[in-house]
Order: sequence, then structure tokens, then C-alpha cells
Amino acid sequence: QRYLPVIRGISSTFQKGDTLSLSLKITPSGKIILDDTCDLTGFFNHHHSSQVTDQYDHFALNLSLGEWTSDAQEALHRLGRFGVTDLTIDGKIGVDGAKYLASSEAFASLERLDLSDNNIGPEGVQAIAQSPNFPKLESLDLSSNDISSQTQDILRQQKASIRFRF
Repeated sequence: QRYLPVIRGISSTFQKGDTLSLSLKITPSGKIILDDTCDLTGFFNHHHSSQVTDQYDHFALNLSLGEWTSDAQEALHRLGRFGVTDLTIDGKIGVDGAKYLASSEAFASLERLDLSDNNIGPEGVQAIAQSPNFPKLESLDLSSNDISSQTQDILRQQKASIRFRF
């Protein structure tokens, strides 16, 4: 119940058209933490996304992940249902995390995705690039993921509408 004042405070300050910007941490056990002290797991588990998403047009999420686990994956999925439009993941999601993101329809609202320095490798890059689940994606940061110049050229040709950063 500790999260209710935080969420009420956040949602009461927003008007339609605003951007909700949160920096959250997902623990290996799947807890969703705000400011290292406020556990929002219950909120994202029990609230329907439409109860919140009507309050803003854009949801920018800066996410810190300790390690990629099935519990962390489930927590990320719950967050995706809230209409995330701008996602930055700070962690080492690896190939498995990239494949999960690519296969998940929970992030269909993404316009910007930053997976820099996440050890996703060529296989993860291909999964993200070939995914049909990002129809609104405009910008993709894959820097510091050891991507060859040949792969970069192929991605730019295949996805000409997306701005890449390598």
C-alpha cells in the first residue's frame, strides 16, 4: 500500500498530452522499485493499464536491471502493458532478453528503444530488427553491443525508417 500516495501524486499532476517519466529498478526476483525504497510491484500487478494510461500520452521508462531472470522478464512484461513509448534498459539483458522483447506484444507502443551496452550480440540484434512487434519504433540505440559494420549496413537498409545508433 506504500505505493498508493506515490502513484496518486504522479497521476494527479498529469494532464492529457504530458509525458510520464519514471526511473525504475527491476530486481532479479521481479520486484519493481522506485527510488531504491518504494516497491511498486503491487501497483503494476493489480492495476489495469487503462486506469493509468489515460493520464498521459507518452511513458518514458528508464529501467535498471540487476540480471535477466524469468521473474525480471515477467515484471518487464507488466510494465509494457502500461503503454511504454520510450524504453531505456540499463543492464545486461543479453540475447535472451533481446529475444523476449522482440517476441513480446506488450511493447507495441514503443517509439524509442535504447539497448546500448546490453550484451545482446548479433543474434539479439537480429531478433529486435526483425520483430513485427514494434510498429511505431522510430529510434533504436544498439551502441556498445559489438555489432559489425556489415550488420549495421544491413539493418539500415532493412529498416530505413528507423534512426539507429551503433
